[in-house]
Amino acid sequence: MIPKSASKAVWLITAAFIVIGLALFPTINDLLASYGYAVVEDDSSLFLGFISFFWINVIAFVLSITAQAAMILRYSFNWWLWIIVNFVWLIVNLMSGNYIFAIQTMVYQVNAFIGLYEWHRSERG
Repeated sequence: MIPKSASKAVWLITAAFIVIGLALFPTINDLLASYGYAVVEDDSSLFLGFISFFWINVIAFVLSITAQAAMILRYSFNWWLWIIVNFVWLIVNLMSGNYIFAIQTMVYQVNAFIGLYEWHRSERG
């Protein structure tokens, strides 16, 4: 499978998708909560004293969807997104005390680095 390199338009669409996702998620979450399906609640927990646990979850979710879409479309930059996503999910899992999932996330991180290496190698020919 030959990976595709992203054009400026793809990068702009990706950035727009992330920004729109970050902007819409709280509204969608409130709508789901009104039906009894709250995704995450803002419990005022902070990471490093200034980043809300709620927003770390939102960032992790939106970046995961973006990375998956980039992977489905076979853009090689998806591995960079997965590296970022896995780091964010690691923070989420450590903050919430899900140590088994933190270990799983580290395994996924190793996979992302291997995937990045292999796709980079296949782009070179």
